Amino acid sequence: MRLHPEAHIRGEAHWTRQHRERLLGELNPNSKLVAPDIAAIRSRYAAGEISMYRLAQEYGVSDVHIAYIILRKSWKELP
Repeated sequence: MRLHPEAHIRGEAHWTRQHRERLLGELNPNSKLVAPDIAAIRSRYAAGEISMYRLAQEYGVSDVHIAYIILRKSWKELP
């Protein structure tokens, strides 16, 4: 991939910009969740079975992260 001479100034030369597919979902080395967890979180919340706060405690993530999963702001690539 050939980059613009000033790409390093704009941040385009950074590894994360060139390899975004390696940072999504389970492939992210910092991910605490896997695809089946996301499906379970969305279905359990939709069924009214559990609150976001309880889901966050159960999965060891923040309640904001659970909200983003439910609202599809994160883990968008999963149905």
